[in-house]
Amino acid sequence: MLHARRIAPAILVAIGACNDPMGVDRFVDVSLSTDREIVSPSTPAVITVVLANHGNRAVATADPRSYACMPPYTVWNDQGDDVPPPGRLCALPAYMPVTLAPGETMTIQATWSAEKHDGQLKNSPVAPGKYRLAARVFVDRSSLTSEPVLVTVTAPD
Repeated sequence: MLHARRIAPAILVAIGACNDPMGVDRFVDVSLSTDREIVSPSTPAVITVVLANHGNRAVATADPRSYACMPPYTVWNDQGDDVPPPGRLCALPAYMPVTLAPGETMTIQATWSAEKHDGQLKNSPVAPGKYRLAARVFVDRSSLTSEPVLVTVTAPD
């Protein structure tokens, strides 16, 4: 009986890992790249987010235009704290999700100017230092996050 108690947790972990074998994150890759490694308010980074459906079924994802109000990426500082995305004035209509068929890719373009929302009605520069950017997109009602990319923020000109 003692032997069964030692094996049971391992079996539960293995079953939990296989809980959703058709999960979207298993078949859809998301990546983020930037056009520069050094960013400042006067030299923003152009961000490219790419979704690729490697599965054998179509998936629903947000229309790329939906990210005009909220960027398709997340930013963290050196300490791992979330950096609030820059505020944007937006009167965007709701777009219907789009279908990403097997084998298809979708590209979303955005920028980050090393600024954050200041809690008021404007943005302010982030402190100089190292920051990590990762894509964050929604596919089949699940949030997918890419591997982070490191950028260095310099002082505003």
